[in-house]
Amino acid sequence: MTENNKINNLKKAIVGMAQKPMLIQKQMAKELLNQYDAVVSSVLQNETLTKEHIKEQKAKNSIRIYNAAGNIAIMNGATIAETKIEKNSVAVVPVMGAMMRDDYCTMAEGFVKGTRSLEQMVQQLDSNENVDGIVFQVNTPGGEAFGNEALSKAIKGTETPTVVSFEMMASAGVFSFQGADEIYAVEKNSLWGSIGTYITLIDDSEFMQNMGIDFIEIYADDSTEKNRPTREALAGNQEPMKEFLNTLNDTFIKDVKNSAPNIKNDGSVFKGKLYTATEARKIGAIDGIKSLDYAISRARYLSRHHDKREKRNKRKSKSKNLMQQKEEKLGFFARMFGDKTANEAEQDIQAVETKIAEMKTENSEMQKELQAAKADVEKLTAANSEMLLANEAMKQEIETLKAEKQTAVEKVDELANVSAENEALKAENAKIIAHNKELGGVPAAALPEDVENSTSHKQGSKQIAEKRSYQDIINALEDRKK
Repeated sequence: MTENNKINNLKKAIVGMAQKPMLIQKQMAKELLNQYDAVVSSVLQNETLTKEHIKEQKAKNSIRIYNAAGNIAIMNGATIAETKIEKNSVAVVPVMGAMMRDDYCTMAEGFVKGTRSLEQMVQQLDSNENVDGIVFQVNTPGGEAFGNEALSKAIKGTETPTVVSFEMMASAGVFSFQGADEIYAVEKNSLWGSIGTYITLIDDSEFMQNMGIDFIEIYADDSTEKNRPTREALAGNQEPMKEFLNTLNDTFIKDVKNSAPNIKNDGSVFKGKLYTATEARKIGAIDGIKSLDYAISRARYLSRHHDKREKRNKRKSKSKNLMQQKEEKLGFFARMFGDKTANEAEQDIQAVETKIAEMKTENSEMQKELQAAKADVEKLTAANSEMLLANEAMKQEIETLKAEKQTAVEKVDELANVSAENEALKAENAKIIAHNKELGGVPAAALPEDVENSTSHKQGSKQIAEKRSYQDIINALEDRKK
């Protein structure tokens, strides 16, 4: 095979990898391209040197076990079952580079575990009674859309405390690890978010034709929906593909909201915005900005002060009882049917236990959703009660205002009557004043005792007559007033 053919085959592999739905921060996803540089290196460089380099990188990406004294054991290639883990240990699981469903290898990151392998690691570490906590050391821009939901369920379903320490936790990284018990950024400028879904489609027909390959796709008459989103998109209609991506994106957002109900929706967080750690903390997406050592210490703390510890102790006791029951069942099958049937029974029991674990996880999620729904109902009930109380208060206020209005109307009528009487009195008083003026005023009217002192009998008689006439008028007016 010539160098050109090798490179063309590499290009073909890149095209095939690119045409997948992705949950990834594209601008920061240089790690995704690192999947291919190992292939290029193995083609164009010394194969032995390439293998040695990848071996070194693989060691860097191995799980590290921190015992109670702080000593570190590196699981370089060894499985969890093969590793002797001391009591009160914390496991640090590196998650570096683009997250794919299957394992892959790069020159930059070395051997990178896929989400399937990470899911198995989580379950194995959780079942190890000597592991007190699991810390995920995350630096990922996200990755493939598939496999994250299963990993997320595995992390949320652990009975061992889980803590995340991240430099970058974007897109698929948020999907997978947001359900951990606590999440810490390493620096203020560490990156979190990019909750969104997209796909890159490449029309490789011309590329294949240049390589001398012509593809003729023939579909069965009833296979009208097969590959329809891709075929429509390449033909210029993006709507079927958007509908498919929207379904994936809805699942993504729903899982994040269930995992972290305290995240404040600022209008951008569920639309793909990438946040610095400082910004992410403000919206409640992370618990703080601390070092990896702090995350490890938090895992130890949670193992001593966490409700998971009690569940875990119950599980250990239950596991011992199940093992005894299993041994009794296997002994019965072995006596009755031989070793082969016993092995089959063991596989059946394991399958049932796996199914039970899955059902427990689903039940736990349903319980969380139910609790959230109950909380919403309680809020609505409280709001309704407040509205009823406010409505009753308004009714009482209206009745009070009506009574005050009626009192005011009666008062106005009373004042109107008084005003009319005052006008009448004013008129009478005006007449009196006019009459008084005609008589020359009060001083001009003589009193009875002054009559005897008058120099003129006629003049006195006239004044007395005038006085009597004026007095009669006054008395008459006083009677009317009464």
